[in-house]
Amino acid sequence: MELFILSSSQEYSKKLFHPWEVLESYITCMYLYGNTFILGVDVGDVYIYNVDSWKTFDIRKYQEKIRIGKHPIISIDVLEKNAERKFLIASSFNIHRVLTPSSLFINSSLI
Repeated sequence: MELFILSSSQEYSKKLFHPWEVLESYITCMYLYGNTFILGVDVGDVYIYNVDSWKTFDIRKYQEKIRIGKHPIISIDVLEKNAERKFLIASSFNIHRVLTPSSLFINSSLI
C-alpha cells in the first residue's frame, strides 16, 4: 500500500507499507471518514485507525480490530442518526452494523 502525502506547495512525499507483514491478510476495502480510516481485509476483519497526521501514520498502530466474519470485506459506509454513528460493513455474505465508540474520533465536531 502506497500513501502519497501532498503539501501545500504541491510537493509530495510517499510512504510504503506491506500489509501482509502487519495484518497477515490482504486489503480488500478502504474507507476514510474525517480522521477515521478503516481497512477491510480478505479474512473478514476491519482495522480502525484514528489518523492525526498522515506523516506519522503507521499501519501497525490501529485503535481497534473487529472480526466481522470469515468473508472478505467488500464495502464500508457510515450512517449517522441523532448522536449515534454506525459503520455499515459489507462482506460478500452479509451487511453488518458496527457502532464505533466516539473515543476513536479526536475531533468529531468537524465530521
